[in-house]
Amino acid sequence: MKKIILIVCLIISDIYAQNKDIFVTKMSSKVVDNQIIAEVTLNDKIKIKDIKVVNENGKFVLKYPEYETKRGKVYPKIKILSEELNNKIKESIMKGILINKLDGKNEIEWEISKFNINKVKSSLKAFASVRFNNQIEIECNIFETQKKLWISWPSKQNPETGKWVKEVVFRKNLKEQIDKCLLDRYKTIKEEIGDNKFESEEEWE
Repeated sequence: MKKIILIVCLIISDIYAQNKDIFVTKMSSKVVDNQIIAEVTLNDKIKIKDIKVVNENGKFVLKYPEYETKRGKVYPKIKILSEELNNKIKESIMKGILINKLDGKNEIEWEISKFNINKVKSSLKAFASVRFNNQIEIECNIFETQKKLWISWPSKQNPETGKWVKEVVFRKNLKEQIDKCLLDRYKTIKEEIGDNKFESEEEWE
């Protein structure tokens, strides 16, 4: 049964992997310490927060949420795969150019582009990426404890309150669909290799 579920998810992902366009449908920004920090909504379905506008050698560059390890290594949480999309986001922030009416073009298609099992014994069980319309890729992690199993999408801790703030937000139906496929894939792999061999040297994708 698990294999059937996984195959269905793979089929759905492949169907949703076709190249469709992405538009900026909403944008808001604020200035913090003389720096513009923006939030954009893509196709009225995916909200990307904490986008920083940085001046590099006289050019404005967008910096998307990143994760920095204790050793100082930096990993992107969000990758913009299309220069055209990056320019659309930049124009929406700098010039206020938005697509207010999509006329049925707001479809978001997706595929699981990466799925690696964590080889170290930890509540963090897997690293994954989901690609949307072949133009943007978002990282996520799968966690499991004795009490629950869940997916962690990009977020950061507020240094003042200690609370975690989401950097990516999805429409409920879209998130539920993606989460289900990711968790089904994890459960299938776990069932195939067994709990006692779960921390192995083999990489799964």
